[in-house]
Amino acid sequence: MTPKEKWNTIEKENQEKLLNNVWCSNCKCTKIINYRIYNDSSGIVLHGNCDKCGKKVTRVIEIN
Repeated sequence: MTPKEKWNTIEKENQEKLLNNVWCSNCKCTKIINYRIYNDSSGIVLHGNCDKCGKKVTRVIEIN
């Protein structure tokens, strides 16, 4: 399954919650923007930027 297909198995409402709850070492809790989706052994990983300061951020999402 491609990373995008895995992402699409998550309900849209939950996708928004995940995108809006990312940790930035500079801003604390923030939103991820300009992200790319990658496969990971536990599910998928989003690599992108903090919506507030632009710093690189990552979100790991476990998918069973």
